[in-house]
Amino acid sequence: MGPVRRVDSHRELSWADGHLVFEHDSVADVVQQFNRFNSVQIKVLDPQLDTRPISAVFNVSEPEAFVTFLESGANIRVTRPSRHMIVIASGAT
Repeated sequence: MGPVRRVDSHRELSWADGHLVFEHDSVADVVQQFNRFNSVQIKVLDPQLDTRPISAVFNVSEPEAFVTFLESGANIRVTRPSRHMIVIASGAT
């Protein structure tokens, strides 16, 4: 067993209410959570974007809302090679 640690139960169980709550979590962690709960899978090709911190609340079943959120604050390119895949890459040319 590991050491006892404090847990924000509201945040940890928010998925049961249909929400994902993030506080300074990396884009990679946010993507992992969305991919865990959805058939639409998100893939980030930019390692620098992957480490960017995110603080927000999203509906667990709306990965498109997260993608729109990223588009509003980052220079990224979004492609949808299939119905169940969203690929996010750097917008720099």
